[in-house]
Amino acid sequence: MSVVRLPFILIVLSMLAIACGPPSGPENPLDKDGGKESQQLVREEALKKFEEGIAIFRTNPVKAKQLFEEAVDEDETFGEAWYNLALVQESAGDIPGAITSYENAIKSRPDMAEPNVNLGVILLQKGEREKAKELFMKVVNETNGIDPFNVEANLDLGMIYRLEGEEIVAKDNIGKDLSTQINEGEVVERDIVVSDEAKVRFAEAVKNVRRALAGDSNNITSYENLAAIYYDLDSLEVATLVCQQAIQKEIDRNAELEAQLAAKQITQAEFNEHEITAVQMSAVYNTFGLVWMARGEVALAYANFKTAMELDPVSTEALFNVAGIAVNVQDYAMAYQTYGDILKTEPNNREARLSQAVAARGLDNLAEAEQVYDALLKDDPTYSPATFNKAVLYQEYHRDLVKAKSIYEEFIAMPAAAKQAPAYVAEAQRRVKQIEDIWEAQKKAEEEQKKIEKEMKELEELQKQRDKEYEDAEKAEKAAAEAAAGGGAANGETPPADGEKTPETPATP
Repeated sequence: MSVVRLPFILIVLSMLAIACGPPSGPENPLDKDGGKESQQLVREEALKKFEEGIAIFRTNPVKAKQLFEEAVDEDETFGEAWYNLALVQESAGDIPGAITSYENAIKSRPDMAEPNVNLGVILLQKGEREKAKELFMKVVNETNGIDPFNVEANLDLGMIYRLEGEEIVAKDNIGKDLSTQINEGEVVERDIVVSDEAKVRFAEAVKNVRRALAGDSNNITSYENLAAIYYDLDSLEVATLVCQQAIQKEIDRNAELEAQLAAKQITQAEFNEHEITAVQMSAVYNTFGLVWMARGEVALAYANFKTAMELDPVSTEALFNVAGIAVNVQDYAMAYQTYGDILKTEPNNREARLSQAVAARGLDNLAEAEQVYDALLKDDPTYSPATFNKAVLYQEYHRDLVKAKSIYEEFIAMPAAAKQAPAYVAEAQRRVKQIEDIWEAQKKAEEEQKKIEKEMKELEELQKQRDKEYEDAEKAEKAAAEAAAGGGAANGETPPADGEKTPETPATP
């Protein structure tokens, strides 16, 4: 049995640059809506530094950072300068510095959505979900939000609600494997409870992602995430329609951009900025594959996973799903190569290492498989899936049931097993019982064989005794017959030869 991976939460990680900066290019917000009169007035020297920084932002980010720092030194209330300084710091990996600058931008310009969104993304990456959620909600609040249809804030907030829904589902289905599974080409129907509480979270997620689409109808990431939410809700027909809409949107949008580029209505840079990319579509096709899988259409699922992999050869999710189906149809060579492709970009991905070992096992490279299991357990003795697969190796390939049972019991006793591989725990328990049943059956068979052998021996002895009795009776019968046939002989006289008469006995005088 192989597993098809569920899509996980997708958070927008791109840095927004509405004020100015990458990826959409520098832009001076003070030139918008009437210039200085509609914006907070800043000191002239600070503004000069700021504009110089924008001019060299792409070509010399180090110098731009210095100029933005000088701008905020000149005027610490210059929100746009703080925001652009944060962008440069985040690009350079100075996350603490970026957080401080985003916070200063928010304090100076509370009406700017972008620093709230970018700071929220950083906080999400740091695991501070509630703080991030507050920032996103401040931007998109329907009554008093800074920008209620802000695409990124709505999408990120929608994904938080989706994650909360998935966590509730996981809690309500503790001990179950929530992945889609296939066995011998057939999808194993998932027995998953989606409570009303989880449905409320998913409904909030749908609302926010739809508002992101209202803000940008060409946002393919929103389409993909909307389809994934409907997949979580098991609304598979709706998820199918959303994926189909996304595919058609990519065709229409890119054709429109190509026509505009050919007519010189847009530049190549503008085309590149607005084009729906292969990587974005890879995520759509991967989700579409999951939807088809849940609908029991393994061939269609496989085709979509392969398309996703072709569009983005380093897409871990797509590669895993292609390899998972390859394992199920016993195309171990394909699976081994695909897991290897994942390891080229993620050499420490232990799930890929473990899965490639499973493929190696299928190719009869048993020593390699066991070496990987042992290496994984050496790196992390609590990594229970490696222990489970090692037990399978000994049960199904080495045929060493004693050792296999011992390893299964070791796996079941591991505290991490129930969390890391809940489905494996039940499977290990089943296999231990299976081995015990085999032994019990063997014991009974041996006892029955001994009983049969004993009965056969007894029958053999009885037959020998009967044969002897028959022989003895036959001898006795023969002797009796001989005695009855020749009485003289019985008195010691010799019977005459054939043709001769018995001499007469003279009379007694």
